Amino acid sequence: MVGASAGPTPSGLSSSPAGSSATAAMSAEWAELLERFSMIERWALVRRDLAGVRQGRERAAPEDFDLDAAVDEVLQAGQRQAGWRGGTVTGFRHPARLGMVRGDRVGVCAVLTHLIGASVDAPLADGTAGQVQCKLLREGAQLQIDIVDNSAGMDPAQIDRWFRDWDESHSLPPADGEGLSGWRLLLVRTWVRQLGGRFDARSTPGLGNRWSVQLTLDRR
Repeated sequence: MVGASAGPTPSGLSSSPAGSSATAAMSAEWAELLERFSMIERWALVRRDLAGVRQGRERAAPEDFDLDAAVDEVLQAGQRQAGWRGGTVTGFRHPARLGMVRGDRVGVCAVLTHLIGASVDAPLADGTAGQVQCKLLREGAQLQIDIVDNSAGMDPAQIDRWFRDWDESHSLPPADGEGLSGWRLLLVRTWVRQLGGRFDARSTPGLGNRWSVQLTLDRR
């Protein structure tokens, strides 16, 4: 009711400005703590996936699947991940419905998941809210995926060096290496190779990243 006394907050803290400030500070601390736990979990999952894919994975038997449903699932997961940092993930498709395809559903979802994740996990400039745009274009059996973000970007030589060292050493990079985004890029490249596609990673310091993948899927 308008004009009624606000009373105590559910947490028992006063609704005074001082209490509100304390509540906001506590919420910020919890958000930071949860983000740290989320990051640790993502590190563990990426390390596990990278080790598994690097050791070799049998090519999955092609299956019919709804590409739109698969994309929706990945985009929703990406938005939840970006939300921890106050960011957004938006998707654009052409045609509006990508339709049914036949192929390696797990592989396609893994590629899209780690492409988005590489941008969501990328360092941001101070005070910047992360924005990730995912564009998917299907022309017959060809699927083009483009991811663009507004991150701080990185030196392109850094990406080349990472890929080169990975190929030469055949071993996992250390956990304190270039960062989680780089690990995800390694996963994407490995998956794309197994799927017989093409992958291009471009980045400009201060201007963000652009990841592109081309895959061939059977028409249904």
